[in-house]
Amino acid sequence: MLVTETGLDANPLTPEFADILGDGSGVLAEAVATNCELIEPAHFLGYLVKVPGTILHSEFIEIEPQHMNPQQFCDNLYAVGLPEERAPGVPLGFGVGSHSPASLRMLEAFEERMKTSKLERGTEELFVLLLLEHVDEAVRSLLVTAVGSEEGFERFHRTLEHRLAGPPRQPVFDDQTGDIVESAFDKSGRVVLNMLREETAGLGYRKATAMHLLYALVGIENGVVQKALQFQAIDPIREVHAYLSRQLARPAARRVADFRLTRACLHESVARTLEAAAQQAQRQVMRVGEAHIARALMVAGVGAVADFLASRKVDPGLLREYLKRTESEAEEATETVSLPIGDIESELRGRILGQDHAIHQILPWIKRLRFGFPRERGPAAVLLFLGPSGTGKTQLAKELARTVYGSEDALIMLEMGQFNSKESINLFIGAPPAYVGYGEGKLTNGLRDKPRSVVLFDEIEKAHEDVWVAVMRFLDEGLISDPAGPTRDGRQCIIVLTSNLGAATLAQRLPPASVGEPEPDAGLEQAIRDTILPYLKRPEIYNRVDDKVVFRAFIPEIYRRLVQRHVEVETRKFRDLRGTEVMVMPDVLEWLAERASEARQEGARCVPRIVTRFIVSPVIDLLTEDEEVPIPRVVVSKRGDGTGTVAEAA
Repeated sequence: MLVTETGLDANPLTPEFADILGDGSGVLAEAVATNCELIEPAHFLGYLVKVPGTILHSEFIEIEPQHMNPQQFCDNLYAVGLPEERAPGVPLGFGVGSHSPASLRMLEAFEERMKTSKLERGTEELFVLLLLEHVDEAVRSLLVTAVGSEEGFERFHRTLEHRLAGPPRQPVFDDQTGDIVESAFDKSGRVVLNMLREETAGLGYRKATAMHLLYALVGIENGVVQKALQFQAIDPIREVHAYLSRQLARPAARRVADFRLTRACLHESVARTLEAAAQQAQRQVMRVGEAHIARALMVAGVGAVADFLASRKVDPGLLREYLKRTESEAEEATETVSLPIGDIESELRGRILGQDHAIHQILPWIKRLRFGFPRERGPAAVLLFLGPSGTGKTQLAKELARTVYGSEDALIMLEMGQFNSKESINLFIGAPPAYVGYGEGKLTNGLRDKPRSVVLFDEIEKAHEDVWVAVMRFLDEGLISDPAGPTRDGRQCIIVLTSNLGAATLAQRLPPASVGEPEPDAGLEQAIRDTILPYLKRPEIYNRVDDKVVFRAFIPEIYRRLVQRHVEVETRKFRDLRGTEVMVMPDVLEWLAERASEARQEGARCVPRIVTRFIVSPVIDLLTEDEEVPIPRVVVSKRGDGTGTVAEAA
């Protein structure tokens, strides 16, 4: 029975409803305040009306326009809802002996309805429905008056029944395989799952516990738990996450390979938490989000999670209260579409101009990764991009993220100039718990959040040599140890290193662009080694590079194509913003390409500046001379003296 000889048994209840009832002391206090020896159904009703966030509080207290006073409402309730011939006194606890026959009948009906409705656990909606059925006509009249009309009360009753029935149950686990059904989770919910999977595997555990789930939630940057802790003036990383890390870390533990989130790999408390989160989301007709999971984990207020938080001076009650007020917003992931293997080459060639040889050279590694043909060890590929500034080295890394992994967001970009001192290693891979730099590792945090990505080490010559010592294992095995404890996995990553060192000398050794894809100069490999090693200082790092790719300086034809492309993009904006067609004369395009070629030391970076100066700015000047007069068509031509351009209405 829900109420035992000694008190309330919360196990048959959903975590949310168990949190509302607590140990029953709130209902007991209502009986004491009314000088009743036994707990009546009206005391349950009064208590639930007073608790913010409950169904009854929302309907009878917060209802517009009057916003009733809860104490006044309860005074009216007890005046008509308590038996006239009741024994005065104080209940002796919340056990079964302290409940009136009417309360016991209501509780028995609640448990019976749970069975007949085939509910896994009792919900607040069902409990309120049974309460409404077990109050007398006087209380019903009071409720009708509070809502405003008989029709309003019936609507409220139907809403409860509808919410109780709910939509078809969305399972969290596949009945056949036990795998987590990720389609049941929204974007924020999938972030929690990915963090839980990564942290459990990285710490060397084969089964995720509630503490691992807490570790994952606290680690989400600007997540709901971080905000809830900050609300209590607690630093979530230094005061909670760091201590959790030390508690969960196991010296010399190896990362668990191919760890998957299945029901068998979750402790029962975690499985029940995810199921409770799904019930919350279902009642809101939403998919499971981060806030649902956090509330379900914190709601019970007992166990290892609550004990740990209390040890860190966190008030679990305030935390749960904050999470109750947190709205779960329906977040959808940006659609990511990985191109078929056969389309990747043409897509890259269309977006990266003048570097067909570079695309041809790296393509075998891309095909191997996308085909799923594993390497014995290490990342999917370690590529070194060399050549003049502005020729597409960084852009090719971004395009690899988009075409291979489905989104430019699948890029971890590390500007190595940030790591030019010995101390910067803490910013690069983080620091152990309790040390400055804990939780700030750009590489380790990036791999935690994006284990399938392009990792870009930009301008490698600017990094301190100790940084390369730290990254050596990563280049060799695809794994790197986070000082916080977990081992991060980058074996599904493409690693790209870029440098401008020796750009002019190395580019001269490339065959002409018109030759197709011949083998480069036989001395190119040695020239690259001689250029790079004085900066890396460690041959073993250089030897871990799978392919060295030298980018060509742009020829005039490439500048013409770059200018044409950028002009098309900018003129399209005028059409979209103002409905104005902008026509650029062919001799203007040729002249802009010549100016870009003269600034070849900047590579493609000079093109946006030139187009803005000679196309965009003159058109804006024309369109803003008299904004009340629309100009449907503009022609941009060269000035007569050849020193610039002019925009005129056509």
